[in-house]
Amino acid sequence: MNDVGATGGGRPSFNLLEQPWIRVTYLKGRVGLVSLRDLLVEAHRIREISSDMPQQTLPLLRTVEAVLYQAYAQRYQPMIGDDNPTALLQLWWTLWQAGQFDPQVIDDYLERYHDRFDLFNPEHPFYQTPGLTYSSDDKEYDSIGELQADVPKPKKFLFSMRAKNDLDSLTLPEAARWLVFLQAYDPAGIKSPVDGETHILRNRVYPPKSKVGTGWLGALGNVYLEQDNLFATLMLNWCLINPRGRGDDDIWFGKPGDLAPWEREPAGPDMDPDYQPTGIVDMLTLQSRRVRLVPDDSGSRVVGIVVCYGDVISADNMDAYEPMTAWRYGSENLRKKLGLPTAPRMPVTFTSDKAIWRQLQPLISAGSNGAGQTDDTRPGVIRWVETLLNWNRDDAGSGKVMQMARIHTQSMIYGPQNSFFSDAIDDSLDANLQLLHLDAPAVDVVVQVVEHTEDSVKALDSMVAQLNQSAGDKAQKDRFYAAVARVKERAYASLDQLFRQRIAEFDPSEDIERYRNDWFQAIHRDLIAVASEYRDQSPAPSFLPKANGARSSEQIFDRFLSQLNKYLGPLPSREGETANEKEVQ
Repeated sequence: MNDVGATGGGRPSFNLLEQPWIRVTYLKGRVGLVSLRDLLVEAHRIREISSDMPQQTLPLLRTVEAVLYQAYAQRYQPMIGDDNPTALLQLWWTLWQAGQFDPQVIDDYLERYHDRFDLFNPEHPFYQTPGLTYSSDDKEYDSIGELQADVPKPKKFLFSMRAKNDLDSLTLPEAARWLVFLQAYDPAGIKSPVDGETHILRNRVYPPKSKVGTGWLGALGNVYLEQDNLFATLMLNWCLINPRGRGDDDIWFGKPGDLAPWEREPAGPDMDPDYQPTGIVDMLTLQSRRVRLVPDDSGSRVVGIVVCYGDVISADNMDAYEPMTAWRYGSENLRKKLGLPTAPRMPVTFTSDKAIWRQLQPLISAGSNGAGQTDDTRPGVIRWVETLLNWNRDDAGSGKVMQMARIHTQSMIYGPQNSFFSDAIDDSLDANLQLLHLDAPAVDVVVQVVEHTEDSVKALDSMVAQLNQSAGDKAQKDRFYAAVARVKERAYASLDQLFRQRIAEFDPSEDIERYRNDWFQAIHRDLIAVASEYRDQSPAPSFLPKANGARSSEQIFDRFLSQLNKYLGPLPSREGETANEKEVQ
C-alpha cells in the first residue's frame, strides 16, 4: 500500500481502492472511513454511507453501483449472454440470498483497473482530466471552496458556519468525496476557459443552451431505495433490466460499450455539448466537468481545483438509462424547441418546501403521456423492485420476499441561472413494498389522500384569510400572507408524522376502504384542531348582524368544516349528533 501523498517517484498518490476515504456508519453504530474496495466487501456489515453532507451520499452510491455493474458483468456476462432476463433475475436473487458480495469478484475486477483509481495518476487521475490548466496567466487554480457545496464564495465568508482556515485546504479523503459530488451537482454559470477549450465567448465559457448546465443529478428529482444495511441498499438499486422494455435498451447489465470513466481514456479538456451516454454505467458516472485537483507541496492535502464544463447532455428521454428519477411528458412548446417528433419525457424535480409524502405521486403511480393516455413514468428503481417482487412471487425458489424499504430523496436546489446552490433536499419515508406495485389499491389510496389533503389545507388557508379580513386587518400584505403561511406550515407539520406512520404501517391484508377512511378521519381531526386554535386567537367578531353583509368567525369556520366534509368525508357522529370541532376535543 502506498503512503498517502507519495510514491516511489515522489509524485502525490492516493488510491481509492486502498486508502480509506468513504465515511460509513456500521451496523453496530461505529463511524469510520473505508476504501472503495472494503466498502463493497464489507457492505453487509455497514449500515449506510454517512458523508460530509447528506447530498454527498447518492453520488457516492452511484459510483459504487457502477463498480458493482462492471465487476459482476466481467465475471458473469460470458455465461449469461446478451439477452437473458431470466438469468439476470436468477443472478440477482442468488446474490441477494448470499447476503454479501463475493470478494473474489470484486478483487478480480478492481485489480484490472487499480491505477485508474488514483487521484493523482499522471495519465488517468480518477474522475479528472490530466494536465488541466486555466488559459489565463492571472489564475493558476480556484480555491478549494469551489469544490465544497457548504462553503460560500470568499467575499461572502461571513455567511459560512465553517472556520476560515477550513477553506484553505482539504484532506485527501475529503477532496475525493467532494470530487464525486462535484461531478454530480456542480452549479452552472460562467466558467474560466482552460487550455484546449474551444467553446469560448469573450474569454468565458457559458452554459450550453438547451442542455443540462449543472451536474447531471442537479437536473433530477433523485430517488433511491434503502434497507437496513448497505449491501441490501446497493442491491435494491442495482437494476439489471430496464423495466420500461424499450427494445434494445431492455438489458442494463453488461451492455456492450457501456463503460465507466476509469475503463476508458480520459476525455480531453474541451467541453462536449453533444455527448450521448452509452448506458446505465456511463449515466451513473457521467463526467459533467473537466476537473483537476491541485495538491500541496507535500501531496498530503488538496489546496485548489481547476474546473470547466465536460460531457454535457440533454435531460429529455434519458429514462432509457437513468433509473433514479421519475419522469413526466413535456409540453408541445418544449417539443418544438427541442425539435423532437413527439413530446419528450423529462425528469421530475422536487421542491424543498414539501415533504416527501407530498411529492410521492410521481414515484408510485402512472403519469400521462400528454395525449390522455397513462404511461408508467415511475423511477426505474421503483419499477425494478416491482419486477423482482413479481418474479419472486411466481418462482417459489427465488427466496424470501422483501417487505419494507425506505424511499429516499436527495437533490440540490439552485438559484437564478442555476449558478449557485440555494437549498438542498434530503428526506425519506418507510414504505411497504406493496406500494411499489403499480396496480396495488394502496397506491390509489395514497395518491387520493395526498390530493384531498392539499385541497383541505387550501380550505384552511382560505379560512385564515377570511378571518383576517373580517377582523378588519389593515396590515401590510406581507404580514397578512405571513399569517396564512404560518398556519399552513403548522397544518403540514401536524400531519407529517401521521402520513409517515400510515404509509409505513400499511398492511396489504387490511381492508383498503377502512384504511382510507381511518386516514381521512385522522387528517380531518388534525386540521380542525389547527383551525380551531387559530379561530380562537383571531380578533374577528364571532357574531355580526345579517344586515352587516360581512361574515362572522363562526360563519367562516362553519364553511371551513363544510369543505372538510367535502374533501375528507364527515367525521363519525357521536350519539346521533353531527360531528364538529367538539369531536376532536
